[in-house]
Amino acid sequence: MLAASRGPGPPDAPRPSPRARTELASWARGMRFGVSQPSPDRVSVTLAGDLTLDEARAAYDTLLELADRPDIREVWVDFAAVEAFDSPAAGSVSEACERLRDVGKRVELVNVGPRQRSTFELVLVRVPPPAAAPRPPSLATRLRTSSRRLVRGAYDFADLVLDTVGISARVLVRRERARCSSIVDQAVHLGVNAFPVVLLLSFLTGLILAFQAAYQLRRFGVEIYMADVVSLGMVREFSPIMTAIILAGRSGAAMTAEIGTMAVREELSALQTTGINPNAYLVFPRLCAVTLAQPALTVLSMAIGIGAGLITAFFFGLPVPGVYAAMQETLTTSDFALGISKSVLFAWVIGFTACFMGQRTRGGARAVGRNTTVSVVAAILLIVLVDSLVTTTWTTAGHGDV
Repeated sequence: MLAASRGPGPPDAPRPSPRARTELASWARGMRFGVSQPSPDRVSVTLAGDLTLDEARAAYDTLLELADRPDIREVWVDFAAVEAFDSPAAGSVSEACERLRDVGKRVELVNVGPRQRSTFELVLVRVPPPAAAPRPPSLATRLRTSSRRLVRGAYDFADLVLDTVGISARVLVRRERARCSSIVDQAVHLGVNAFPVVLLLSFLTGLILAFQAAYQLRRFGVEIYMADVVSLGMVREFSPIMTAIILAGRSGAAMTAEIGTMAVREELSALQTTGINPNAYLVFPRLCAVTLAQPALTVLSMAIGIGAGLITAFFFGLPVPGVYAAMQETLTTSDFALGISKSVLFAWVIGFTACFMGQRTRGGARAVGRNTTVSVVAAILLIVLVDSLVTTTWTTAGHGDV
């Protein structure tokens, strides 16, 4: 039976049979409810009065307590005597009933009036069945999409190159002013600060190249030809490509990250809105700076590598003046022209790739990091490709003889 109320309940509130065993009764302000057990495996929860959110908490806790009763298999919730009933209370009761159903109990809501039913319909959201997994695109569709992206990227890259070339031409004919201070600042940032790394790696490369050449040639008693290997190797190949890879990983990544961050913050759009060409303001100074820094660092790398070769010759007991004279005899003007020409091409590869990937950055910090990585990898691949093409063309033309 229902327990005694703290306050008067509604006069028409139903009372369970005297034979029903009361398991729990709770009272809250103007609402009352009782829990009775008409049969060993069924419990009836009778609600009465004002069932709002605050008053529904006790009923919610009571229904959850029934979930821990293994002997109870059916739970009936009677709404016959409920007067006020709002949507938060309906949500609480619905949540408790779902919890009971989850543990395998049968839940029935009885004597639910039209107004109460409409309140339940406000909170009972029908979850649609999961949609079928979309079919993966066909190979032809993926190829078409990739082709469109490739063509669009090639078009944008060509537009960047042509626009920058046009800016350079206008600067040369003095129709546009070059921002010299920005060029010098970028040259210091991208080139001068990279000199310690180039110094160390060039010295170690010359040392290793000279040691390996002298060690192998000593078996034939012609270790003096180590001078040819070191001088030609450093001037033609190692100095240009090694310096380019260092600048691609250090300076190219910095350019991509800087311009990419500006693109994410929509600073590039702001420049265009104010009538400033981003290529003239950002790309041209960086391209000029890396074009000046790359050949200068390459020449320094050549000198350092050759100096490391002379040091190795001293430790092998070879006459250093004789090795130096052999290097002078081996190297020609065309060898230096090849190395410096490669360094200029590599500088353009680094500058255009870094600026292009920076301008294409869309999204947040993750996009900046992704495009920076792509920029470095693409620049290194292009450097190796350009080096292979130039070396093959140079050798085929008959300039590769020692």
